[in-house]
Amino acid sequence: AVSIALRLARFDSELPNPPEYAKDYFTGIPAPASGFLVLMPICADLEFHLGWVREAPYVSAWMVLIGAGAVSQIPTFAGKRIKLPVSTVLPVLAVIGLLMAGLVAQPWMTYLLLTMAYIVSIPIAALRFYRMKAEAGDENSENGAAATAVKDDDNGASSSR
Repeated sequence: AVSIALRLARFDSELPNPPEYAKDYFTGIPAPASGFLVLMPICADLEFHLGWVREAPYVSAWMVLIGAGAVSQIPTFAGKRIKLPVSTVLPVLAVIGLLMAGLVAQPWMTYLLLTMAYIVSIPIAALRFYRMKAEAGDENSENGAAATAVKDDDNGASSSR
């Protein structure tokens, strides 16, 4: 709960207009996803009857890990601006239907598969975010270098003369 409160405080103090490359990402694990992940040991115990996932040291470490992820600077996929091409609507609806059937037939296994998919998406999102940030930085540095060259040329202080 403290991690989520800190996350919300950071969210309120962030810049209102993030750069274009950052608009498809959250900073840290969002509060609903954190709650989703915190329940993973319970589902693992219910599905596989693993006694060690109920042990206090494991549950405590898992909750600290998720809390740290919530307040971290790790970029995670937001999915706010996803636009599906018309040709993918039917396959996406089929996957959603299969997930719903899985939630009815095997709820704990489906939950575990969804949490594992989310956990796997975190490093993928981070790598993609930092690649996009570097590309945006390269474009900005090129534009900045061009602007500096123009400024130097206007002042007559260009080193190429």
